[in-house]
Amino acid sequence: DPAHQINVMDLMQRFRRERNTTIVMVSHDLNLAAMYGDRLLLLKDGGIVKLGTPQQVLGKEQLEATYGCRMYVDESPLGDVPRVMPVPKEFLRD
Repeated sequence: DPAHQINVMDLMQRFRRERNTTIVMVSHDLNLAAMYGDRLLLLKDGGIVKLGTPQQVLGKEQLEATYGCRMYVDESPLGDVPRVMPVPKEFLRD
């Protein structure tokens, strides 16, 4: 659930800072990755699509090409990170 997600991510972030180490995490939650990741690696069919900061990796066109669906990307109201939402077909306006 969301509370556990945040608790685990906060714990890992604190561990990373205290130990001055790198943590590699695999996630399908793009928003959580954007909030906590310094660098993201976007994959498709086992290959690397893009590596960089959340702002560099989580662009609308890049995500649409990778996932094959329409995406809405804006800046999160929580800070300078992208907020990503897949757009259901019923919400599409041509």
